[in-house]
Amino acid sequence: MANEVGFIVNVESPLVYIVSIKRNSGVNRYDYVYIPMRDYVDDKEVNVNVLGQVLWIRREPIGLGLMVT
Repeated sequence: MANEVGFIVNVESPLVYIVSIKRNSGVNRYDYVYIPMRDYVDDKEVNVNVLGQVLWIRREPIGLGLMVT
């Protein structure tokens, strides 16, 4: 996918991120996605993309939740 699918809501561990995705993103289970985030590299804050695979999707009142590893 070339477009952003959502944003990181919570980091469960270095390998598990909880993400809120756009309703019309077309993301399915086992798709690979990237989520933009801010991180520190050499003591400087930079934009990075976190690449992961969707392991589950859960509908919630605010949006969809998914686990990315």
